[in-house]
Amino acid sequence: MTLKERIYKVEAQIQFMEVRADLHCHGPNEWRYNPAKWNPRNLARLVEGRLTAVGIAEMTETDKRFEMLKLACKNDPGVDIDGNEIYVPKYGVVLFRTEEIATQKNGKPQGHVLVFGNKNKIISGSLDEVLDKANEQGAVVIADHAFTGGNNSITGICAVNSPDKILKYFADGKIHSMEYNGSLASFSLFNMFFDSNARNQMAVDFARKNNIYLTASTDAHCVAEMIGERAHTLFDVPDSPYLTEYPMMNDVDSMKIALRTPGNKIVPVMKPGPAFYLDKHIGHIAALMGLSKLGYNPDKHYLKLKK
Repeated sequence: MTLKERIYKVEAQIQFMEVRADLHCHGPNEWRYNPAKWNPRNLARLVEGRLTAVGIAEMTETDKRFEMLKLACKNDPGVDIDGNEIYVPKYGVVLFRTEEIATQKNGKPQGHVLVFGNKNKIISGSLDEVLDKANEQGAVVIADHAFTGGNNSITGICAVNSPDKILKYFADGKIHSMEYNGSLASFSLFNMFFDSNARNQMAVDFARKNNIYLTASTDAHCVAEMIGERAHTLFDVPDSPYLTEYPMMNDVDSMKIALRTPGNKIVPVMKPGPAFYLDKHIGHIAALMGLSKLGYNPDKHYLKLKK
């Protein structure tokens, strides 16, 4: 009997439940290529009692970190896999795939967007192409670190597009939320040099001024950024009557509906990450980018070893 078949056999009354979600989390860099560490149970244990849903963000079309998680638990009877969602009942946490996509046109960056709720992975392209592909699948699009400037690896959409253009994307329902980024609010040398906290606050002010949904995420790349009371988002969502046995498996659809529907209750919990850890995760990203330019993809290498 499949997971969906088991779920549909359960009956209960509809009620509202609170979902506590970190929509933008990459998982610990120090675990990612360690088969003993990189698995859903370990990630769920890190956030147990604080979060009920964690979006594991892949950064490129060749990034396979969520596939690596599915592979790590494929023979674990205590973990349930359903498409792009993994539920760990012991900790009451669902992990789901998200995509952090760096858009560009004619070689020029057009900014990052975070996408979740899509069945098929979206290949990077221009901002309009990515937004169209995401919305064709009914996905949620979030303007992550929207005012951050820099090279294509970290550029936010508001740093390279006019306010009128961005507001039109929101008005047309192509982008659904602005992000408060906990990593950019943390004390670190990188943030001090690039004045990232001020740019992060610009996103908060832009969302509030224009009556746009605001979500909060950690953008975590290490264990220290995932534990403790960090940035996250609270959702009040309807608990479907057939999901009592596996109540977290409807979190992704419920959050997707909430963010795509004006007027729902969505509360960003805006707290910074730990001091100086952002410097560590920026260094890791730079190393991966360097490896990629040399033609080496650690994700494919890891998967080949695992299989």
